[in-house]
Amino acid sequence: MEIRPVPDDAFRVYVMSASSNENCILFIKIGIAKDVKRRFQELQSGCPYKLGILGTIGDPLPFDAARAQEASLHALLQEFRSVGEWFRWSAVVQERLADRGFLPQVLAANRRDHRTKTQQILVDFASLYAFQSNEEFRAGLAVLRKQLNSLYFQCLG
Repeated sequence: MEIRPVPDDAFRVYVMSASSNENCILFIKIGIAKDVKRRFQELQSGCPYKLGILGTIGDPLPFDAARAQEASLHALLQEFRSVGEWFRWSAVVQERLADRGFLPQVLAANRRDHRTKTQQILVDFASLYAFQSNEEFRAGLAVLRKQLNSLYFQCLG
């Protein structure tokens, strides 16, 4: 993924993924950095998972604006928080990022073979038990139903 340089006084809000050996996304990290590629290298050196840069959100921003955008995304995904700036990946997280205009990068980064897609759907299904309300559970099930239908028709074709 190409990430253009930013001016000296600007920062980018980024989303990185942490994947298992099967390239199944387990977690995402939302943060800010002046140099996203360098931040990626720093994080990868101490991480047992394979990291990937899913992309950046919006244009480069001054520090305070980037920090505010990052904080709003953290709040949006609060119930999926694992540790610090890391969040459990799920279909609901993907939908919420898509609602913020981040869908093309996330979908491109999350393309997998059928076996891995099935594993991701199972991980997503298991994560539904973490929801606090029936509304969130039903919304998660609706997203999973769409994913299963899509996977079924891909397998047929």
